[in-house]
Amino acid sequence: MNNIGKQVPGRLWRPRISDRQKAVFSNWLAAYPVITILLAALDPVLAGAPLALRTLIVTIIMVPVMVYVAVPLVRAGSAKWLGGN
Repeated sequence: MNNIGKQVPGRLWRPRISDRQKAVFSNWLAAYPVITILLAALDPVLAGAPLALRTLIVTIIMVPVMVYVAVPLVRAGSAKWLGGN
């Protein structure tokens, strides 16, 4: 009989976290500090600029940092939790 998702006496039940949910969380964990640092660093320079220009400049910097630095660091640090990805 399959006990997946059923309460087993004497054991604490924990919900299963899907791989997609893990990927969402790990990407957010990488993105949040990158965006926060960029906004803080660029705010004095871009304070008066139109929103579209600020967004363009932040994303031009953010995407390569995410792809080449932040996401690989987070994934390497959480490889066991992510299932070896």
